[in-house]
Amino acid sequence: MLRAPVSSAPSLVVPPAFALAREFGFGAYRLAWSGRDLDLLDGAGRSLWRTKGGFLSAGRADPVVGCEEQSLEGFQSAGRRLQVFGHLRCTDGRISAYRLEMQDEGARGVLLSVTLGDPALDRVVLRWQREPDERFQGVADAGNGSAASAGKGRGPIPEVKGRWTVGPSESLLLQSSSRTFYSGPGVTRAFDAESAGVVSLAVEAGSLELRVARPALSP
Repeated sequence: MLRAPVSSAPSLVVPPAFALAREFGFGAYRLAWSGRDLDLLDGAGRSLWRTKGGFLSAGRADPVVGCEEQSLEGFQSAGRRLQVFGHLRCTDGRISAYRLEMQDEGARGVLLSVTLGDPALDRVVLRWQREPDERFQGVADAGNGSAASAGKGRGPIPEVKGRWTVGPSESLLLQSSSRTFYSGPGVTRAFDAESAGVVSLAVEAGSLELRVARPALSP
């Protein structure tokens, strides 16, 4: 079973040169950076995924190491891809590079991919803001489902409350009234919706992938 989160929220360090608001385009999407927070916007200018302060932490199970101090040091865009990069400082003194890549996948939405520079780290936690009164419904599907097909032919999709752990053989589809999140099989994952303001996805691996899109299953 997936261990408890490394921390409730990582701290974020931003060099003065990056503490200014700016926007970056990739494909049909834009990423707005306030100097502290990220906001992923669709072609209509609607927020699809956003963060407040630190959004990434990592760690290791044995011996226990937490990497809870995050820096954001740059952006790089090319065509349909955008990368956000920086470093994570850990409790044992190590410093690991990280990259958060956003890729426009057309009708499938945006693929968020996190990779770490230190192969010894075996846990990643990605956090983002929950919309006011946002509720999630979820499907865990054995096999290689997709955001468009997971849940097809099923009965009512149950609401996800608290913490939900999904095994490596299952794909995971989460849906609210305004967006869907899809995570494919391969690693153990835990989705945490206990907080009214922040949700997170934790994986037992040194990398993480999450697709975000407008709802594929209309209410």
